[in-house]
Amino acid sequence: MTKSRKKWLSLLVVTTLCFGNGTMVFAEDPSNEGQMVVQESELPEEGVVDTVLPEGSNQGENQTEKVPENGDPQGEITENENSGNQTPEEENLDSQIQEGEKPEGEDLNSQAPEGENSGDQIPEDEKPEDGLTDGEIQGENNSTEQKKDPSEESESEKDKVTDEKDEQKKEGKKEEKSANVFEIEGTVLKKYKGTGGAVTIPNYITEIGYGAFSNAGGITSVRIPSSVKIIGHYAFEDCYGINSISLAEGIVKIGNGAFEGCSGLRSVTIPNTVVEIGSSAFQNCVALGRITIGNRVQSIGDSVFANTNIVSLTIPDSVVEMGRSCAYNCKSLRDVKLGNGLKKLEYGVFRGCSSLTSMTYGSKITEIGSYAFEDCINLNNIKFPNSLIVIESDAFNSCKGLTSIVIPDYVTTIGDDAFESCSNLRSVTLGKRLQSIGYGAFRYSQIESLIIPDSVVQIGMAAFTNCSSLRSVTLGKGLTAIPGSAFRECISLTDVIIKSQLTIIDSYAFENCSSLVNINFPDSITTIGDSAFQRCTSLRVAKLGNNVTKIGGYAFSRCTSLEKLYMPYFLAEYGWNIVSQSPNVTAYIYSDATIALQWAKENGVRYQLLGSFKPNAVDNLRAVGSGKNKVTLTWNEAAGAEGYLVYGIRGNEKYGYIGMTTMGTKFTDTKAKDTEYNFYWVFPYIKNDRGQMVVGGTPKYVYAKGIIPAVQNLKASAVKGGVKLNWSKRSDAEGYLVYGIRPGGKYNYIGMTTTGTTFTDKKASKKEYNFYWVFPYHKNSQGKMIVGGTAPYTYGKAK
Repeated sequence: MTKSRKKWLSLLVVTTLCFGNGTMVFAEDPSNEGQMVVQESELPEEGVVDTVLPEGSNQGENQTEKVPENGDPQGEITENENSGNQTPEEENLDSQIQEGEKPEGEDLNSQAPEGENSGDQIPEDEKPEDGLTDGEIQGENNSTEQKKDPSEESESEKDKVTDEKDEQKKEGKKEEKSANVFEIEGTVLKKYKGTGGAVTIPNYITEIGYGAFSNAGGITSVRIPSSVKIIGHYAFEDCYGINSISLAEGIVKIGNGAFEGCSGLRSVTIPNTVVEIGSSAFQNCVALGRITIGNRVQSIGDSVFANTNIVSLTIPDSVVEMGRSCAYNCKSLRDVKLGNGLKKLEYGVFRGCSSLTSMTYGSKITEIGSYAFEDCINLNNIKFPNSLIVIESDAFNSCKGLTSIVIPDYVTTIGDDAFESCSNLRSVTLGKRLQSIGYGAFRYSQIESLIIPDSVVQIGMAAFTNCSSLRSVTLGKGLTAIPGSAFRECISLTDVIIKSQLTIIDSYAFENCSSLVNINFPDSITTIGDSAFQRCTSLRVAKLGNNVTKIGGYAFSRCTSLEKLYMPYFLAEYGWNIVSQSPNVTAYIYSDATIALQWAKENGVRYQLLGSFKPNAVDNLRAVGSGKNKVTLTWNEAAGAEGYLVYGIRGNEKYGYIGMTTMGTKFTDTKAKDTEYNFYWVFPYIKNDRGQMVVGGTPKYVYAKGIIPAVQNLKASAVKGGVKLNWSKRSDAEGYLVYGIRPGGKYNYIGMTTTGTTFTDKKASKKEYNFYWVFPYHKNSQGKMIVGGTAPYTYGKAK
């Protein structure tokens, strides 16, 4: 439209023709250049109404509308079909305006600009009726912008409005409208159909459905109102343009993958109303650097923060479940603080967090899952909670920043490869309740000294392989086997102390421990596996226990410093090349050890005879009174012993034979003195090939009286008028003496009973504790009372 034509149309703002009682109004439609909209306040009677059109305009067919007397449009405006100046791009200008929505007194020129459909607007406080909301609905933030009545503008002001400004205004309104177009069913937002930009969810929506905004890359920000309770699975997946999300209080659940792949998102605050965050909810949000988790979240799913850029993470006490790989590969994560609600850290939860340096555990953690901290190469500050029980496989694999760890006393299990390749780990303290150390648990670390507690009953293969700085090892009493390759390639290891009743040293257990000088072999060992000590080039003496029945091939091969190898008396099976390429070795063999001598001769090994074999002395010999005139002896088995002889002195009698046993390592003397001490010695023996008894050595004597041992299960309970004592019956006891201390008094005799295992002190204090001891007794042949042992005291108050 030319400026002169536009000016002419401006002057012809309103032209009124009177036809009887009606008034016809002509106004310029600002959304249609050169096109006139005819509005009618009252329809004339039947007949044809002539209209006046601007010169040069083509007359078309106009559908009418109702106009009130004040000339303001109201009601429904029907489609205006103009055949004159309307262009194809302008054919969608007509819209429907809901009745009563138009501001009073507004001129026709305030109709929505091109492309805007103000009739589709849903008021902020209006919730659509069920069944009427299907389809495309605009959000409540796009209220129609009111415009000035052209009749109030001066001609000079209109002349300044350029076509370019009009076009920008139209485009701006179109963009604002198109950002908030949704498909909605009831109160569920099913699908976003807008073009992007800033999006505001209508405030009557309660759920954002599955994948509703998925792959809507043009969205830059999202405002979610408090009416929303559920953000569905994958609702905003791969909305890579989003850099801001506003989550209002009211949301309860964030579904699986809800914001996965929102690569522009930088920070998130989870409202305090949220109780569940689904798996992968923020996975691959690579720019996400800050997240605050609300204090009512209970469950955080798998991989929720995986591959994000978070720097710090605090898990509130409300969280009781944190899923697998939850913060996997968060390369910028530096410190983590876990709440007191968590009991387990799941598989791979912080795996690959290469910047993580500090870890604070909650007070209830009992289990650290597999790969939980694998490749956290800078983790150096770690203090395990006392509640911890299990460290699973690979939990701290390749944590190269660790230098020392203390395993709490309640930990029972360290899994396979749990601390493998912790290449700077030098100090390890193991808890006193530890039972199992898994396969490769500490291999390739730099541990310098190791004490395996007595509680440990199992070590996995290769548990300490290639611990090149390890110098000394003490193995506790609970172990029965050293597994294959357990200390292989520990090139600095010099001393091994075996306290346990080992039966097996398995294949390659100490292979290439090139600094090993000292190792003791208990008599309990029965098997030495293939290559167990191969290439232990510093080992000079190996004194094998006599119970060893099998030595595997190459067991001491290439031990170039080995000079003395004491062969077992009971050897029954041997492998190839036991001492091959060990040029300086001499075997020491008992003259009656047939198989050992056979081995030496077959393999051309130098040997020296030790004479006839005698069993080694027993160890751990003990004596305890076990009843009237009874003393029971116990001891550990001596290698190869076929039986045991018991000698002793009873009271003032002479030293002599007491008895013997071939049935184990226990003997009871039933003629022991009860008023005097009895002294005992125990000798192991074997029989040689001529049937002669060969007696071994004996340890220092032990002694005891033949008296009744202390009572067991002594307890005190409050009863009306006193304190009642109970205990377990002792065999041979003829009665029980009760001694004690009442408040303010001294230790003294309280009473006795010969009729059972209970006694009530009727003089016990009600205000303060009373302390008690109970002694069993029997009488000897002269009628003298012989008092037995006593249990630890007990105490109680009277009622």
